[in-house]
Amino acid sequence: MRRARDDQGSALLLIVGFALVLVGLLAVVVDVSAVVLARRGAASAADGAASAAAQQLDQAGLAAVGLSGGLPLDPVAVGE
Repeated sequence: MRRARDDQGSALLLIVGFALVLVGLLAVVVDVSAVVLARRGAASAADGAASAAAQQLDQAGLAAVGLSGGLPLDPVAVGE
C-alpha cells in the first residue's frame, strides 16, 4: 500500500511547528525570570537604602521636632 502523495512531509512540518512553539515558550520563560530577578534586586536595593537611611536618623532631634519639620539627619553621620 502506498500513501497518498499529499501526506508526505506532514510529520516533519508538525515537528518543526512544535519545536518553534517550544523555542518561543522557552524565550518567554527566560524573559519572565529575568524580570522577576530584576524586581527582586531592585527591592533588595530599596530595602538596603531604607535601612541605611533609618540608621542615619538623629533620634533625639526626631523626638524633639517630630515629623512636621522633616526627618532630622545626623550631619556627622551623613558626611556634611
